[in-house]
Amino acid sequence: MLVKVLETYPDDRQAKSLLQQIDTPAETLLGKESFTYRTRAEDTLSSLAERHLGDATLFYALARYNNLTLPATLKAGTALRIPGKPKPAAKAPP
Repeated sequence: MLVKVLETYPDDRQAKSLLQQIDTPAETLLGKESFTYRTRAEDTLSSLAERHLGDATLFYALARYNNLTLPATLKAGTALRIPGKPKPAAKAPP
């Protein structure tokens, strides 16, 4: 299906990204260094990919990175590996 989309729309960024996420091992795509993150009720893989990786369309790679077969069933309190280093917490205003 993605190949067909790219045949019709060769510059489709989302289709290119998803095809790359399918074809490339997750650790190759995202790196081996990671930290643990405990999910909250409002978290989705798309929101986590946007917040931590800067691109919501990397949700599929993030699911593969964590060996999730049913990413839609993400529950609060799940420990996930997030690629990279944790961002420092924002300091409270004085």
